[in-house]
Amino acid sequence: MVYASSILATQLNNKNMNELHQELQLIDEFEANFNPTNQSKKRKLEILGKLKTNLSYNKTSELLREYNEL
Repeated sequence: MVYASSILATQLNNKNMNELHQELQLIDEFEANFNPTNQSKKRKLEILGKLKTNLSYNKTSELLREYNEL
């Protein structure tokens, strides 16, 4: 049961990550065509922070899973 919830959480997490990457790409395209605005800069930093946090969490979870399998 825990394994199934872990898979579901990973799938939801991947969906959220993909959405963040897509939004980041749109911001980059906007800033390439127009002058960056304070709002676009702020949102870009917000997204990058979420991605960094998520990557750190995923790596930690992966290491814990490997440790528990020993």
